[in-house]
Amino acid sequence: MEPRETETRGLQVLADALRDYHCARIRARVVVDLLCDRGVPVEEEVRRRILACEDLAVLRAWTLHATTAVSAEQFGATVPGPRVDLYEDTPNAALRAMGDEFEARFGARLRAQALLDLLEDLAVRVEPAVGVRICAGDAPVLRRWTLRVAAVRRPSELFDDAPDPLDAIERMAADPAHRDNPLVASFARAKARGQVKVLLRVLAARGVEVDESTRQRALSCADPETIDRWLCRAATADSAAAVFAVP
Repeated sequence: MEPRETETRGLQVLADALRDYHCARIRARVVVDLLCDRGVPVEEEVRRRILACEDLAVLRAWTLHATTAVSAEQFGATVPGPRVDLYEDTPNAALRAMGDEFEARFGARLRAQALLDLLEDLAVRVEPAVGVRICAGDAPVLRRWTLRVAAVRRPSELFDDAPDPLDAIERMAADPAHRDNPLVASFARAKARGQVKVLLRVLAARGVEVDESTRQRALSCADPETIDRWLCRAATADSAAAVFAVP
């Protein structure tokens, strides 16, 4: 194996380890936060045991149990030994920066998934619009909503202070962390198509003819900057060629 290939593989292994470490750590924090927010005392040793858990299935079960538990003693009792701390064992500034970046980009998304899993485990039906709101929530808001789950079972009561679904999707679309989210991609395509339809109506109202091939090409465009340029031209252009000309 070539040195460069070995280095690349080593970096990928490190990235995977960081991802798994922080996925479990954030899920564990959801458990600790929920217990603390419900007023359940969590001793430092218990907190460490919970944070030491690396099994996402176990952490999901603990999250459900934390909605009704009156004591934290049973949490983490089966965790075998102390967990390796990547940062204490390898005090590397670059490594810590990678971890901080991961939590900054994906921490809220992982908390959102933990909340969606909890609602599913409680057999609470979540409408798509509510799911969008959850996915767009930031960490403090998601922590508040997770606490409410312990007291109510209707999403309308859980998320009455949530942003409008379209506003939520707009926020997700502006966040690079959601760039590959199918919901965001679908919204972007629908928004672009809607803008092009408005553009075509404006041209029709002004008596500017648009042939079918040009119409279909315009409707297939999903680039916001290109569509904005077409919209600006549509106000004064006297032909479709002038509107859809390549700059």
